[in-house]
Amino acid sequence: TKDWEAVVEAGGGAVGALSGLAEELGKLADRLAGEAASDDAALKQLSFDALRLQGQAMEQTKELQRAVTEQSEADVAWATRESRRSGAGSLNVAPLSVADSLLPLWAERHAAVLTGATLSLQSTDDANFDFLRERLGLLEAEESRYGSPFDFARRCRIYVPTDGRFPQDDGYDDFVAEAVGALTVAAGGRTMALFISHRAKNQAADATAARMEAAGLTQLRQGRDGPPARIVEELRADPRAAAFGVASLWTGVDVPGEALSLLIIARLPFVPPNDPVHRARAEQYEDAFNDYQVPKAVLQFRQGVGRLIRSRSDIGAAVILDPRIVRTRYGRQFKAALPPAPFAEKPLAQIAAEVQQFLPRPSFS
Repeated sequence: TKDWEAVVEAGGGAVGALSGLAEELGKLADRLAGEAASDDAALKQLSFDALRLQGQAMEQTKELQRAVTEQSEADVAWATRESRRSGAGSLNVAPLSVADSLLPLWAERHAAVLTGATLSLQSTDDANFDFLRERLGLLEAEESRYGSPFDFARRCRIYVPTDGRFPQDDGYDDFVAEAVGALTVAAGGRTMALFISHRAKNQAADATAARMEAAGLTQLRQGRDGPPARIVEELRADPRAAAFGVASLWTGVDVPGEALSLLIIARLPFVPPNDPVHRARAEQYEDAFNDYQVPKAVLQFRQGVGRLIRSRSDIGAAVILDPRIVRTRYGRQFKAALPPAPFAEKPLAQIAAEVQQFLPRPSFS
């Protein structure tokens, strides 16, 4: 604790020193005003830079105090080593729940309307918003649900391979690589493959690179080839591309049209159990798995599947490589989150053939 207090004290000293530096530079610039315009301007810029650094140091010192010396039971704090080679790391703090922070937002307004396509855990007419209500502190909110304008029955297909492997099984990674390669080639690109970790994404991308290149397809890997926005831009520009992505590609991206015709979900998106925020928040529940972990994963799953059909004219297929969706009790909740499209369990080779037949012939071929 004394070591952390010393770090916080040093941060406070840095804030004071930068404040004094900015003040003295400003005074010097005022004295030189009119004598040397270039020096005057340079000193004022240095003064502004010192004030900016002071603000940054002050903010970081406050966050450090919040994480270590003033930590609240309502927060979770953790340290991360970002680089083994350099030893660089970071200290992080996050609230266990945002509900209390949002209460003033709801109280200060006569009415607030929240809209979205994935606010409930199910896609059925009897869907409820209980999990989101609890997380946002909206226990007394009224709710309404409206059907989708998309014709999923005719324009979408959803598959689960019967010869898939459970994530903990030997051969799981090999099956994922084979499936991603076969399906991407069958679709002629126009694909987004979603993973829950960079390791899994990179492993599948490495294993399929030669096969995709031989088929004349472009591989876009989140991180290596750019951030999500650039990956989406490249996918739109090159329909013979396949994007390999993680968390930030599961949500908030929009690729209407044939540029995204096939969606592959490698694994149900459970957060790794060693994630500090996830673990701390799960401890608030008596039945953490069923009351927190599954609902959280189902919401992200719904968001991921929602990347596929983005307009009335879209036609697409989704393939879920994780057999837990049909072979476990909790898998029913993931299946209930799917859109009302034809759902089938078939061998991978048959799925690839049907995907090729179902998707319209690419306009660029």
